[in-house]
Amino acid sequence: MQARMPAPGKLTLLRIIIGDDRIFGTHALHQELVVAAHRMGLAGATVMRGVIGYGPASRDIEPLLPLAGRPVIIEIIDSAEKISEFFAAVGDTIRDALVTVQTVDVLSPSVIDGRAE
Repeated sequence: MQARMPAPGKLTLLRIIIGDDRIFGTHALHQELVVAAHRMGLAGATVMRGVIGYGPASRDIEPLLPLAGRPVIIEIIDSAEKISEFFAAVGDTIRDALVTVQTVDVLSPSVIDGRAE
């Protein structure tokens, strides 16, 4: 399914924070989540690496900056309905992650395939 960016206005942003060492099947979980979002036709997804962080599953931050387990932030944007459908489909794989949802104001459309939408 082709991703499309809705027109400027109110959209829903799903943010998922996990460790970069999380695996699902044979791939990194963050990669699998982006692939799933793309297959479901969601408007967009971005993965960002955190420098350091901790949460309920990783209270021990010594030694600082281990090679594995650094935070990864996955942001997925679309309508509230599409985000709800996505979360219903992947919720079991991220049940121990920090997951937030917020309404955002999109100010300009994205450029897709070299042309403004």
